[in-house]
Amino acid sequence: MEVAGRALSFWCYQVDQEMKLQETIHKSFKDKCQRLEQDMGTLVYNANQEIQGMVAKLEGLERELHSERRKSHGLCEQVGEKHRQFQRLQIAFDKLKTKAHSASLTAVEADVAPADFGCRRSFSFPPSPMPLPSARPADPLAGIGIKPGSYRDMLARPSRIYDETGSQSSARFTPERLF
Repeated sequence: MEVAGRALSFWCYQVDQEMKLQETIHKSFKDKCQRLEQDMGTLVYNANQEIQGMVAKLEGLERELHSERRKSHGLCEQVGEKHRQFQRLQIAFDKLKTKAHSASLTAVEADVAPADFGCRRSFSFPPSPMPLPSARPADPLAGIGIKPGSYRDMLARPSRIYDETGSQSSARFTPERLF
């Protein structure tokens, strides 16, 4: 009986030790769980703060993007208006250039044709053995001293041209330089 009592007391001692060990393990797990919950709460709080900061930044960038789009749209409209004005000015310039060009050709033709051609019938020239020249020259540049065909020769070869500063440059002759 004494052995059974000792065995029973040893068994109670082991159960008691086992319970203390389990309580200690349970307490350490509980403390660890509380620390993890606190860390997770802090992490969630920081993540929420970061998300709110990002959302605010995104809203600011969206407002800025909207503002830039409005500015861009306004600038595009201004560019379109300037382009339309440029087109109108270009058309007006082309008309004026054509008018000036035709006026200069008319002036050249007027220099070639006599001012009173066909107006005076009382005066007549004696008959000439040479054929009379036509009222309009075959080449419009003949009236300003350029022989027919010679300006075409100038197109084919480089010529010396003096620019506005007086310096000599070697360039091809173009008909635009006449006007």
